[in-house]
Amino acid sequence: MITRNAIVTLPQQVALNLEAQIRSGELHQGRQIRPRYFAELLGVSPRTVSRALTLLKRRKLVSIRPDRGAYVLLGEPFSGTIPTDKNDDAPEAGPRHSSTVSVRR
Repeated sequence: MITRNAIVTLPQQVALNLEAQIRSGELHQGRQIRPRYFAELLGVSPRTVSRALTLLKRRKLVSIRPDRGAYVLLGEPFSGTIPTDKNDDAPEAGPRHSSTVSVRR
């Protein structure tokens, strides 16, 4: 629930709401997040949702592509691979495929 008189800012509240939906799988990997849609749904401005998406980008939960929107990086169903730190020093077994999701560290 989004409340305007809370100690937590509106963008933080929206980010927490979207993060919960991502982690629960409600918003699955690859899903586009349209600020206007979620703004209307949550009763806030599209700018507030955009600020929330910037917070989620910092937490590596979404990817923001200029002129294309924001997309969920984590969640279910998972389609693709995300490299882990486990074998970063090991040489790659084969060529990278375009379906691989890269995450900046």
